[in-house]
Amino acid sequence: MQPSDSSHWLRSYRLMPIQCKPILWTRAKVDELTPGEWICGANLDWYATGVRREPGRVVHGDLFITAGPIGQNLVANNINRLFAQGAVAVVTSVRPSTNTPWGPVLLVPDTNHVYESLAADSLARATAKIIGVTGSVGKTGTKDAIAHALSHQGTVLSTPGSANSDTVIMELLCQLAPNIDYAVAELGMLGPNSMLRKAGLCQPHVALITAIGASHRHHHNSELSIAKTKSDILTGVRPGGVAVLPRDSRFFDYLVDRAKSLGNIADIVTFGRHAESDVRLVNQCLLADGTDVEIVCHGRRLRYRVGLPGEHHAMNSLAVLAVVDAVGADVRAAASTLKNLSPSFRRGERFRIELAGGPCEIIDDTWNASPESVAAALRVLSLRPLPTNGRRVAALGDMLELGPKERQLHRDLAEVITTSRIDIVHTVGMLMQELRDALPGSVRGQHFASSVEMAEDLPRLLLPGDCLLVKGSNATNMARVVTTALRRRTREESAAPRYWSLAAEMGATSADEAMPVDMLEESTCVRFSGTLEATPHAANVFFSELRGSLAIEPATAMSGGVDQQLLAGSGLPASFWGFAITLYQPGVERLMVVRAAQASAFENVCQVMRQLPKHPRFSEFDIADWQRCRMQVDFIVEEPEPVELAT
Repeated sequence: MQPSDSSHWLRSYRLMPIQCKPILWTRAKVDELTPGEWICGANLDWYATGVRREPGRVVHGDLFITAGPIGQNLVANNINRLFAQGAVAVVTSVRPSTNTPWGPVLLVPDTNHVYESLAADSLARATAKIIGVTGSVGKTGTKDAIAHALSHQGTVLSTPGSANSDTVIMELLCQLAPNIDYAVAELGMLGPNSMLRKAGLCQPHVALITAIGASHRHHHNSELSIAKTKSDILTGVRPGGVAVLPRDSRFFDYLVDRAKSLGNIADIVTFGRHAESDVRLVNQCLLADGTDVEIVCHGRRLRYRVGLPGEHHAMNSLAVLAVVDAVGADVRAAASTLKNLSPSFRRGERFRIELAGGPCEIIDDTWNASPESVAAALRVLSLRPLPTNGRRVAALGDMLELGPKERQLHRDLAEVITTSRIDIVHTVGMLMQELRDALPGSVRGQHFASSVEMAEDLPRLLLPGDCLLVKGSNATNMARVVTTALRRRTREESAAPRYWSLAAEMGATSADEAMPVDMLEESTCVRFSGTLEATPHAANVFFSELRGSLAIEPATAMSGGVDQQLLAGSGLPASFWGFAITLYQPGVERLMVVRAAQASAFENVCQVMRQLPKHPRFSEFDIADWQRCRMQVDFIVEEPEPVELAT
């Protein structure tokens, strides 16, 4: 090799990025913080790049610290499996059965004390902005959305799934490497005072309360007690920190007073529909596969899309952006990432299954249930487009831990169902019997004592073209119904693509009308894929955008003769044989819709407008974002002559 070649190679090598995990813990540091007995590997040095409590998640470089019976049983009976997976050392309070562990083992009286010591030391050295999230509903989804938005602006660490115990929080803190910019922790609760320890462990810079509702009412004598316990997260906020609070909550005044009384919170940020919200919802447009949202954030107007359907996700997005602003990140950039959100595990995941006569859609929302979350899930089901003969079917299990009003809270769901586009409701459990009795006969389905019975009878409950929502509290095991529906296929194999449409695949879309606006807040408009109506008003709005793109003078107000008035003076013919729209957007294959040979120009436009939202890929295009979505319009003046293909 010539010297010049060698020097070029060395320069290239030095510029090559090297990916490696930073060292978090050493044998010496653990010895300093944790008294115990090394029963194996007493003379070995080791370096850990991670900390794990779950055996199944152990990878090369991890320090495994037992927490709970699963880890303890594995250490007692098969500790070498952990070393085979790559663990560098094991800290445990149970003695292994084998006399020959393959790696260092530290025996301690209490592993919880180990977690506390390591977490406190890590927290003292960390430079990451820490965000704590709690609330009666929306904790996990909002936590995941915050992590998603901030991951485009820095390195993010967050608690896994829906885990929100003390140990999970400490495990997160133990892994605060120097390269972590943001850490997002979900904090759960049960009875009074159960939040205080978690808040003290977490010590967030920003604390978010998503909502106060009836969840865990079983453990409290009033909803005010729930509000007090949730607000205990504020006690752990670092001096000079920020509280992000729900402005529309009926406990808002209490939450604000609590935040001000503590003395450690420098700023209170609010989100909601209320006119005085710092991050205020101005408008939302509900789609089958997402939600278009318009907000005012500290005086700045933003429009963006949330890639998850439902009013609740629109509201959660306000909380996300309030937190993003509170940690000093770019709000506009964060808003642009929300269109790529995916459902959290068993929280609105969609699946495609095959029946004898065709496909069916399953919405898995089985992780948990409360009156608020069930109502939100039912509204999402109402948005799903269906084939002509398809049905919107709900399979609902008991909502647990709701306290003395649990039966009434189940009956109250009947109003949500009867004002939604739900065709039939099957129920599971003693409490859901209350709902079934309150439903009109037209939507009353089968009732089952358990999810096992429903799963066994599932083939009789589903028809091709149906969309089935499955929801219930975790303890009711409604996930069994989904597992049965998937027929032992893995979730990954059965997951429906983001923009897959059951209606499009079945070859027809129902002519159902869009959900009435008065079912939602006054500030909400509803656009439903497959039901965009080609009224003269809609055509006028469409042509206004079109004329602006073509630099044509504005049309006069319509009062009849729509096509002639819209086209007058534009240089375009008052009538034409065909009309075509082609949509372009970066990263998306172009979409074309053509309509021809209608009685009038207006009818041509109307036909295209009817066909456009029915296209199976229409939801991929953000037609509200004119900067990223380009539209080509073709007017076909004369009928094309037949062409000989051979020629």
